Amino acid sequence: RTWAAVEIDAGDALHVGAIVRGARAYLSVSGGWNGEPVFKSVSTHFSAGFGGHEGRALRAGDRLEFTSGTPAPREAKALRELPESARAFLRGEIERKALRAIEGTPAHVGQFDEAALSKFWKGAFAVSSKSDRSGVRLEGEPIRAGGKATGNGGAMISEGMVRGAVQVPPNGLPIVLGADYPTTGGYPVIACVASVDFPALGQARPGDVLRFERVTLGRALELLRERERRFEEEVPRT
Repeated sequence: RTWAAVEIDAGDALHVGAIVRGARAYLSVSGGWNGEPVFKSVSTHFSAGFGGHEGRALRAGDRLEFTSGTPAPREAKALRELPESARAFLRGEIERKALRAIEGTPAHVGQFDEAALSKFWKGAFAVSSKSDRSGVRLEGEPIRAGGKATGNGGAMISEGMVRGAVQVPPNGLPIVLGADYPTTGGYPVIACVASVDFPALGQARPGDVLRFERVTLGRALELLRERERRFEEEVPRT
């Protein structure tokens, strides 16, 4: 049973089957998971090896503990399942393959000629099996940075990065920075995925074909506000 809160008793077994839609599934517990917080979070950072359960992926036999939450009033239980209309709304985002994105700054976009920019915005890219939470690596026809501004093949002085930034390394294959993105980067950023499409980016699985749709910053903010408004309407408060 998905999209719903389920009451369990001591000794109950929870079975999670294969994912048939998207790349990730989530299990939440009332009260939250116990663990030693790192930067106020008990999540695991695999590449750095800290947080969560011994800073690693779970193995058979691992024991996780959680803080028992306050049981919901009986009259609220009927509202603890996401309505079908809201599920369809969220599935639509997950299945979206054209990621809305804002063009990079002039200093970064200036690294590419018109042919390279056209190839990026009009092309299609497959998600690589080498992708992880740090970055969604894309495969396809390379996009070469000409180094017009620096004459150095596209390499730039490192600067702060943000989630969703689409970097283009020397091999010309874009990398879309994910939740565990590096704090700095020295590759030109050709675009940045709009926040409204982060859910779709996070559910991209190897082999999925992604495209990019150019939008303005103002439009990206409108889309985010619209999504939040629609979700408020679709999901009742408990």
